[in-house]
Amino acid sequence: MEEQDPANSNLVDLSSAEIPIPIKNQEEVQEEVKEEDNEIAQSEQDKHNSAETKPPTGISSNLELRDTNISVSKTVSEEDIDHFHKMASYAKVDPSKRGYDSFTLKEALNQVSSLNDLASLPSLQELYNLVRAKSASQIQKEKEEQEVAEKKIKEVEEENNRKMKIEEQDRLLKMRVDKDELLNRFQTLLDRRDKAKLKNSSLQHRLGEYFKRKRADESNRDSDRSGSDWDQRYANNLQTLAELRIKFDQIASSNNKVVVDLKQELETKRAETEGYEKDFLRARKNALCSSENGRTGKKLPPKEVIEALELADSKKTQEVVAIRLEYIKLKNKIKRQEQILKQREDLGEGLHLIDFEQLKIENQAYNEKIEERNEEILKLKRKITVIVQILTHIKEKLNYIEGDNERRNADLQVLDSKANELKDRLPILKMKRDSLRAHNTLLRQKNGLLGNRDLLRDYENKKDNCEKLQKDVKQLKDNYEFLTSKHNEVKRQIQKIQIKHRVGNFGLLQSV
Repeated sequence: MEEQDPANSNLVDLSSAEIPIPIKNQEEVQEEVKEEDNEIAQSEQDKHNSAETKPPTGISSNLELRDTNISVSKTVSEEDIDHFHKMASYAKVDPSKRGYDSFTLKEALNQVSSLNDLASLPSLQELYNLVRAKSASQIQKEKEEQEVAEKKIKEVEEENNRKMKIEEQDRLLKMRVDKDELLNRFQTLLDRRDKAKLKNSSLQHRLGEYFKRKRADESNRDSDRSGSDWDQRYANNLQTLAELRIKFDQIASSNNKVVVDLKQELETKRAETEGYEKDFLRARKNALCSSENGRTGKKLPPKEVIEALELADSKKTQEVVAIRLEYIKLKNKIKRQEQILKQREDLGEGLHLIDFEQLKIENQAYNEKIEERNEEILKLKRKITVIVQILTHIKEKLNYIEGDNERRNADLQVLDSKANELKDRLPILKMKRDSLRAHNTLLRQKNGLLGNRDLLRDYENKKDNCEKLQKDVKQLKDNYEFLTSKHNEVKRQIQKIQIKHRVGNFGLLQSV
């Protein structure tokens, strides 16, 4: 979608009108404006000549203008409508700012759908006067504003296109980076394999040199061995060789699997990148084919130019890809060569490439190491003397401790014999203790309360309490006997009274 020009904000919206708007050059517009001015002048003269005559047949529109407060009537035809839209489209003015505060040209044109709707529009004469009232400076100013707005729109469109291109390039670069990462991984694995081969060969050379140097010592040692030892060694070496071959086969199979997986992943990534590139080229071609000039409406690049640009771009991309691959290969090759040189420098003892100066330097280094070892040997000898002295002191202390231990063992044996004697006497003493305890209990039972003051005191207290309670009981018995005797007397009196009462009642009954 095209952005709206801010300089054209005052233009009349003619999208709802059914009348087509012609697009013409500025010179044609000026000529038409002059012709319209002439027609307006002639119509004004006709109005003055026939002021009281009726207007010709047609549609009349009566509007009250705010600046003049007069009613203007005019006959409107289809040609007037065409002129109306032409002038409105080229004037780029808002009639509300020229005395039509409550009625804008935009609102009126949005409401126009037929000739009958023109009754609500202002007169064409007033519109023509508004168009003519615009000065040349205002037209130039508006033209400059329009050009600035068009430049801004172009800049915004260019910025958007540039952002879209950058995003597409970033996406393609990411895809290419993924492909480059896979290639780099594959290349690193190849480098690791080459390093392992070089290291293996160098270690084999070193082992050969080592066994050559140690051959004399081993021959002297092995001369004493029997034939069975040689057979055992041969069997062990064969077993280790078989194990190493199995490990080598396992490592080779795992490396082959990794290579196959990486190749498959590379093919999938390559197919994806090709699809993305095709989509990008198709979208770019569609955008180029559909682009048009904002003023003329013509397509900007012709098809031949687009095809030529696409061919050039495809060639350049192929060249870039080829150069990039070549760069990656050369870079990895340089890394491999540098690593090979480094390994040869580090592991070049058995590669027969060391000159006399290097051997001399190594000899000097070994001499320095020998001196360091001699110094260490002297230090160790000193430590040995100190350790020997410490050991003698420890031995003397150990002898003393052993003698002391023997004495303590003798004392322990004496104490053990005494303890055994006491253990033998212990049951006899327990029997005596039990007999004495039983005799003591018998004596206590015989003696009773003698010798126990607390019990005697308690016994005396209890005895006193018992005597006191016996006295109280006796007193209570006496009171009970007194009360019972008194009760019997009261009971006899009551019986006497009852008998008398019965006798009296019986006499009354007889008298009755």
